[in-house]
Amino acid sequence: MDWYDVHEGVSVREVTVAAIQMRLIDAFTRSDVDENVSHALEMVEKAAEGGAEIVALPEFFNVGSWLENKRPEEVVEPLDGPTYRKVREKARELGVWLVGGTIPARKGDKVYNAGIIVSPRGEVVDFSRAWYYPGYYELEGKYPVVECEFGRIGAIICGDILLSEIPRTLKFRRADIVFHPTLANELSLQLFHEFAWVRAIENCYFIVQINPIAYHPKVGKLPGRSAIFSPFGEKIGEAPLEKEHILIAKLDPNIRSKTWFGGKSLDEAKSFFDGPLKDAIKRINYIETLSTALRRDSE
Repeated sequence: MDWYDVHEGVSVREVTVAAIQMRLIDAFTRSDVDENVSHALEMVEKAAEGGAEIVALPEFFNVGSWLENKRPEEVVEPLDGPTYRKVREKARELGVWLVGGTIPARKGDKVYNAGIIVSPRGEVVDFSRAWYYPGYYELEGKYPVVECEFGRIGAIICGDILLSEIPRTLKFRRADIVFHPTLANELSLQLFHEFAWVRAIENCYFIVQINPIAYHPKVGKLPGRSAIFSPFGEKIGEAPLEKEHILIAKLDPNIRSKTWFGGKSLDEAKSFFDGPLKDAIKRINYIETLSTALRRDSE
């Protein structure tokens, strides 16, 4: 059994989380990568000093707009390469959980958009993107849920939040908090905020979005505006526009809805959704319909 396996009866308690809204430089050399990583880890230290127990970095935090900058091979590395070795060391040093954003990660002869979740002991589980940007990197779709002293945490990458089945997978794996590293311009970010609102409600978990400040050659400014959503879709906090910021918030599992469900608790909201949802999946023969569609596509 792996250290991150999910068990029954895991207790959930209040936890302080931090989203690292950092300014990225586009990396063409290893020294560029080192500069991004050093800056990220300095901000992680400040988050820990501010009381954060789980800290999260943005998508491609070590390379910036790698996709549109001819994808320099020099900055691609494996998940156990120098970038994530430093991230693991920092998690152990500070005694925090670290959701390490993503990097362009080499696995064998292929490159993936992948990241890691690191425990305070330096234990690692990796995740990777499932959907979108075919041709830029390989798609894998690895989305584990990790059990920790605060409950269960997972991560979902950028546009994968738009496909309802992927966030729903984390729900069925009993995630309590989902971290969402992105690399989004203002238009995409607005969409991600709206989808996070919906995904938080329908899956009854907290969502922590982490978006950097940078310039993307294809889509323009990446403005920051990282945000945290409650399981009721209420925005707990939002970082400022185009300004580096460490967005810190306490996530309380005893939260009650201010706007939805007549002041219900989170457990009551989960009961409201879970049974009817599974009944509806059975009633509309969703699994059989999906299996038929997949068989048709393979023929």
